[in-house]
Amino acid sequence: MTPIAARADGVPPDVVLDFENGYYASGWLPNQLPEGQTNEYGGTISPFGLAYDYGASDATSALDVTGYLGQQYSDSYVRFAPGEERTGKGDAATGNLTSPPLTITHPFLNLLVGGGRHPHVPGASIAPPPGRVFEAFAAPIPDGWTGTGDLAGIRTSTDLVPGQSGGRLDTCVGACDPAVGTVASPTFTVESDWIDLLVAGGDHPLGEPGATAVRLVVDGVTVRSATGADSDVLDWASWDVRQWRGHDAHIEVVDERSTGDWGHVLIDHIVFSDSPAAPWSTETSVNVLIDGEVVGSATGNDSSALTWASIDLTPYLGETARIQIVDQAFGEWGHLLVDQLVLSDDPAPIP
Repeated sequence: MTPIAARADGVPPDVVLDFENGYYASGWLPNQLPEGQTNEYGGTISPFGLAYDYGASDATSALDVTGYLGQQYSDSYVRFAPGEERTGKGDAATGNLTSPPLTITHPFLNLLVGGGRHPHVPGASIAPPPGRVFEAFAAPIPDGWTGTGDLAGIRTSTDLVPGQSGGRLDTCVGACDPAVGTVASPTFTVESDWIDLLVAGGDHPLGEPGATAVRLVVDGVTVRSATGADSDVLDWASWDVRQWRGHDAHIEVVDERSTGDWGHVLIDHIVFSDSPAAPWSTETSVNVLIDGEVVGSATGNDSSALTWASIDLTPYLGETARIQIVDQAFGEWGHLLVDQLVLSDDPAPIP
């Protein structure tokens, strides 16, 4: 890698960020969680902005991390306290960290990166789809929704589960899986091409004994349904409803399963949209964006050892870009380690 002469303060002129002074002073900003949502540690900001580490971990906070330079680096794994061992729980936190605008002055962005190997997938969702939000489950009792059986009087939950966009409705009430019943939305008129919604829980379709599903009822007939994937990870389901435009409909959560094998349903963020929602992004990546589009990306290596990676930006010399560190993963290796973002004339030596 071509050496770069140091500035008067000892920092090379094309070091975009080295994390030695955190990132706030350099204008990098973490995203906020949606209004009313808190992470599992009680915070309201992303894993890049928890107060105890200011977005960078020092050399004593994570003895399992190697390969960084200096004393600090970015680590999206959330800990209760510095030095806490990685148990996997902190992988559930998601968020991003975005740079201020910068000019691409050299053909390569070199960086040290570790953590999860979850590449950027073009087209994956990083936000809810555009459209009219029919229900975000932000209120403790959703307006107009009615429950039956064990789900009568059900209230929403705002504690964080993976994939959640706001609050959620969860039929895991009381003793959890033994609870059975239905929860129905108020009636609405179908006015969009698609209905997009977040669903999780048991994979027990309608028509089978002990169904756990969400269904769309139009003119009294079930025409669409969705289930979870035997997981509490919420992801997008999309219903094509073009043929029922102008018809009356309602959405109903059905939990007929009283056994412990994923006998519950979770639902969140119902959107009346003109397009289907893609599955959530599960990337852990460093992306270069121009006009909001990703033009280059690097990911981790399923390791706590940071190693050099390079993003070729030759076609974009002279253009204005932003760098975004993204952690949308919440399973194994659902975190990202980053250090020493440097614009250079040559790619970094790849191990």
